[in-house]
Amino acid sequence: MCGPGRNVGVTENGERGTGKMVWNYKEKYQNDPEFKKKERLRQKIYNESEQGRAVKLAHNMSYGNSEHGFITNCIAAAFKPSSCRKRGLWPAITKDEIWKELEKHRLDMKNKYPESDGNLCIYCENSWTYKRSIGTGKRVKHTTNFSIDRIDNNKTYQVGNLGFCCSGCNDKKHHATLELMKNVLRVAKEKELI
Repeated sequence: MCGPGRNVGVTENGERGTGKMVWNYKEKYQNDPEFKKKERLRQKIYNESEQGRAVKLAHNMSYGNSEHGFITNCIAAAFKPSSCRKRGLWPAITKDEIWKELEKHRLDMKNKYPESDGNLCIYCENSWTYKRSIGTGKRVKHTTNFSIDRIDNNKTYQVGNLGFCCSGCNDKKHHATLELMKNVLRVAKEKELI
């Protein structure tokens, strides 16, 4: 069949590509509870199948290893209720504000290092990566991956307390407070180490 209307399915008059479509999938899904139930069951069976799991894993890997996907997952982790309870601190910033702070960081780093794309760790000033390992077994920790740090660990995620860094630097700093770092610097100066 050539011309307009090809591949649009069978219509009310029984011909392909002419007339009005008998039903729209979205409309039928929303308005027909029996059809919705059948489609949900079909989707569940597919998602639990070998192929369904493989397709989902491949999609998660490709999105999770992309710059946008990896950063989105990092930002979402800051708002994860179990992480907030563990820290005892709830974010005082929105996800959109974190994206804006990241853009400011990138511009600052581009101004400091014009040859870079601005995706540099605030501490070591090396570029960060977006590698994610998925699957069973031991997960590989990539120390060059993008991470979001709370500069002062006694404060929550908020404007002015965000550091965009590599996970290696974030892990090294981990639970150190600014007060502890000041004391370490004071002792190092007294001992003439710096």
